[in-house]
Amino acid sequence: MKSIRSQLMMYPLLAVLLLSLAMGLIAHQQLSRVPDHLMHQYQDIVDSRADTIHSELTHLIEKVEMLSQTNILRSGDEEAIQAFLPTVVLEDRYRNMTVTDTEGLGWTTNGDYIDISEQEQYENIILEGEPFWITEPFISPFADPDVPIMIVSHEIRDDTGELQGLVNLVTEVYFLSRVIESVELGETGVAWLMNNEGEVVIQPDNSFTTSHNAVHLQSENVAFNRLNDGHLEWLEHQNEEGNQVFTFSAKIDEPSTEWNLMFSIDRDEVLGEVEGIQLTITAGFIAAMGLVLLFSWFFSRQMSKPILRLKEVFEEATQGNSDIRADESVNNEIGAAAKSFNAMHDRIRSLTYFDPLTSLYNFNAFLMELPYRIKNLWKLGGHITVALISIDDFKRYNSLRGYHAGNQILVGFAERLQEYLNQEEMIGRYFGDEFIILIRSDSKDHAERRLKILWQNAMNDMSAREDGWQLRMSIGAAFMEDGEDENDIEEIIAHANIAKLQAKRDGGNCYQFYNQGITDSIQEDQKIENALHFAVERGEFMLHYQPIIDISNGRVSGNEALLRWVNPEFSHVPVGKVIDIAERSGLITDIGQWVMEEALRQNKAWQDQGYEPMVISINISVLQFEQARFIRNVREAIHNSGLEPEWVQLEITETTAMSPGEDKVDKMAALKGLGVSIAIDDFGTGYSSLAYFTQFPISTLKIDRTFVSRLPDDPKAEMITNAIISMAESLEISTTAEGVETKEQQEALRELGCTHIQGFYYARPCSAVTVISHFRTIGMN
Repeated sequence: MKSIRSQLMMYPLLAVLLLSLAMGLIAHQQLSRVPDHLMHQYQDIVDSRADTIHSELTHLIEKVEMLSQTNILRSGDEEAIQAFLPTVVLEDRYRNMTVTDTEGLGWTTNGDYIDISEQEQYENIILEGEPFWITEPFISPFADPDVPIMIVSHEIRDDTGELQGLVNLVTEVYFLSRVIESVELGETGVAWLMNNEGEVVIQPDNSFTTSHNAVHLQSENVAFNRLNDGHLEWLEHQNEEGNQVFTFSAKIDEPSTEWNLMFSIDRDEVLGEVEGIQLTITAGFIAAMGLVLLFSWFFSRQMSKPILRLKEVFEEATQGNSDIRADESVNNEIGAAAKSFNAMHDRIRSLTYFDPLTSLYNFNAFLMELPYRIKNLWKLGGHITVALISIDDFKRYNSLRGYHAGNQILVGFAERLQEYLNQEEMIGRYFGDEFIILIRSDSKDHAERRLKILWQNAMNDMSAREDGWQLRMSIGAAFMEDGEDENDIEEIIAHANIAKLQAKRDGGNCYQFYNQGITDSIQEDQKIENALHFAVERGEFMLHYQPIIDISNGRVSGNEALLRWVNPEFSHVPVGKVIDIAERSGLITDIGQWVMEEALRQNKAWQDQGYEPMVISINISVLQFEQARFIRNVREAIHNSGLEPEWVQLEITETTAMSPGEDKVDKMAALKGLGVSIAIDDFGTGYSSLAYFTQFPISTLKIDRTFVSRLPDDPKAEMITNAIISMAESLEISTTAEGVETKEQQEALRELGCTHIQGFYYARPCSAVTVISHFRTIGMN
């Protein structure tokens, strides 16, 4: 992972580097053009001076041409020419003028007789037919040995065009030297005229002779040849001193001379300044990068210091240091972040150790504080008990009343629990609707008495009266035995939790102390639950049917479908326990749906076999009834079976019917709308108000067997049964007595006006195949 310090240093440095690189590239691109520009400037100067030399030579040729066209010279008259020559006035730079015939013999303006038949101008004009010629500078044996001269010659023709001879104008070369001097630039620049053979023709100080050769530009040098031929404008090479120089060349546009104006200058003088600028820029770039690096290091250090300190604070906080504080003094966003961290850390501490709703210790804080409290309680002597307290059926209450109402109950219950604890004891919120307490008592009996008092009174005045919901609790407790300390607390809490689960399994609203038998029972229940998960899929369920008898004629008017589980491992388990486990685990919804579909299918099959139509009565669990799609499930099951709804009766327990919820009446009305009849099962065992039944569209009350079993000997049971039957008659509701096992019970119920009866006296629950025989044989006799 990259550190923020390196990143803070890297990004400004990278930005400056990219910017500097871009600027350097631009500067380099611009500076790279300067040498070429300078070279062209030098070349332009050399070209300009070459043009000047060409003009001077052209002027000489024109002057000689003009002299060659005088009538005296064209006449070829030797006497006239001899008389004419001394009269010719020449400029100072001209030594003399000579006129010769075609044999090369003639006279000068000085009156001298000469023979030029061996000279180059004679050869090129008279013999080769050139119209004019300029000789290369040379030292004449008849003139000043230090002053080089050259001869400009032109042919002489008469009026017929016949060649008569030639005229020569002898001139010094100083005028060319002056032109060459004007080319000399800088401290090392030097210019000269050179012919195609590499011989120096003229240079400013006239020190070169016609035999001098430019040894540093040998004709064998291919590059020089290209330069001299005009294929190159300039050439970089080493001079005689070993220095790198640039040599520029410009051809004199005069065919008779074949000269080139040459100019050499040291490379350092031409490009030294440019390269100096480049070096300066490079050095400046390096210096700037150094400064940027230093600044980036300083900037990243200053900026990252509080950030890294904040990181250290975070790391210490993750290690569990709850007292760590971030520095809020930094006057920027980092300081604001530190302030936010401290506020968050304080909030986390509060959430970590205290329940935000009840302000009690949360479970983590309870566990952290527990060892110290246990040590102090052991010092006081007696027995220590850990108890878990759970509000029964609180999830359903939350679902029906809403979380706000549920939270109010939790807050009030937490306050009430604290009233039953001593100062040295402790309470915390366990999970959801559960609380955990640590108490000390003088003996185990004393501990049980304290928990009983708490169980009996802590929920007083906390009922949800508007819904008729009486809140109750289940308590599971475990003792800490002598010798156990805080190291065994997890096991003690686990035992208390197991005891609480057993209290829930026993129907709730009770307290239970842990013992090993509870663990064994729970483990067996868990095995049963695991097996139930696959019971429908494996086809392990079947239905038995118990006939319901019309007491007026002794005929079977219906059958109650009763679940049986055929499992080789758990065949000994009572079906009531199986159903309880299925209800606690939530599996009862799938099982109940299977029961409904199978019972309807079987009843339709009996009708299709020709038996007289009768009602099939199906038990519905509270979880099944409270499903959002329960009505749809019933409708689809009836539709899929093909059975008419009038032959379907759903049994709902009195507890289910009277449990809080506004949709109970609506669901019952919807079932009535399907044509299904509704029976209230186990009637008389609950705490319902008879006024409620005027709201329910029920068709049957099933009198609980606890009353039937005491008939006819128990007057109170007979009185209650009579009251139920009388109320049903007034509401035009039929009654069914369950658990009839003797003739005396049958006759007592007949006298009280009961309409239907069922029980072992008539038939035990049996398979669909066996129950058919009862259809034919059962009767009042």
